[in-house]
Amino acid sequence: MISHVKIGRKQKNIMRGHLEKIIKLHYEVNNYIEEHAKQTEVEEYKDFFQNIKDKNIQTVQLISKYMVRKCNR
Repeated sequence: MISHVKIGRKQKNIMRGHLEKIIKLHYEVNNYIEEHAKQTEVEEYKDFFQNIKDKNIQTVQLISKYMVRKCNR
């Protein structure tokens, strides 16, 4: 999936900007999930919120690692 093609600085900067916005949105989603989890009483629902929060954090980590490798950031 990840190629070894030379990518120009302009394109790297554009991509990094896109990915930074996506990461910001994921953090907003995490905050939203946390707020709803606090208001939830049913354990099954709390577990579900924790599960999607964990997956969201994994997604942020994946994006961040890609950004470091491919956008030099």
